[in-house]
Amino acid sequence: SVKVLIRCRPFSSKERLNHSVKCIEIQPFDEKSRQSLIKLVTPKKYRRRVSRLFRFDSIYDEHHRTEHIFDDFIQSLVYDVTLYGYSGTVFA
Repeated sequence: SVKVLIRCRPFSSKERLNHSVKCIEIQPFDEKSRQSLIKLVTPKKYRRRVSRLFRFDSIYDEHHRTEHIFDDFIQSLVYDVTLYGYSGTVFA
């Protein structure tokens, strides 16, 4: 099966200097669907306010370190690929 995770990175120094606005809201993990939701929101400064929901197997916010993501998700993928011959891809 395919599993998809997303990591929302912290603002860059340039984005902080420009007072960029966060345009996502991470919803709590839904036990029923076993998925996480991320809500993409158009900032208020734009006239047309639009929001869209996207579902992922796992979502990591800007406070999660790369090591945590590796331990939690990637390590088992590497294990399955090397021991069982499964295909696995990680985009960074």
